[in-house]
Amino acid sequence: MASLHPHLLALRQAQRWCHTRADINQPAQSLRSVVLQPPEYPDAWSYIQLHPMWIDQLIAKRAKLLGDTAQEDIAPPGRILAVLQDADTYMGEGEPASQGVIDEIYMPPWDTWFAYLPLGRTGVLLAWIPSLFEPLVEGARVVAASEPLAWLDAIPTEPLSYCGDGWGEIAPQLQQQIELIDGLFDD
Repeated sequence: MASLHPHLLALRQAQRWCHTRADINQPAQSLRSVVLQPPEYPDAWSYIQLHPMWIDQLIAKRAKLLGDTAQEDIAPPGRILAVLQDADTYMGEGEPASQGVIDEIYMPPWDTWFAYLPLGRTGVLLAWIPSLFEPLVEGARVVAASEPLAWLDAIPTEPLSYCGDGWGEIAPQLQQQIELIDGLFDD
């Protein structure tokens, strides 16, 4: 079997992990496995403070727990969510709007995380959201005062209303990453 790009492999692992755990009857809990909980969560992550080393550790731990089964080709329906570092005002409006899928610090469930992309002075967390949770996440995305969330296939290219440059500032760099990731799926 050909070697997979690390982001594509981690995406497939997140899909496999979440596929059997996603429960619409427990949207706030079902994709927050105790075994994968990041260190110092949520305190050290407030205001969307991303910690690349801890994200990498989570991805590695999930891979180890999945073992060889993570190599299987599965593509359950879902969508990739991008989370912009330092973009939340900590108002918590996303939690009730998403029934807890997006938590009080505007983070998606950690079981869904599969990549951290450093982009200039900031960074972006990528998370795979199972299709049954997409409407809930969209509910949190549209009520966010500071626009910390965007679907990867719909990244804003212009400065947004509240957070100034936010997505618009990193859009060119992020677009390059999107093209790279999209290219991985063409193989």
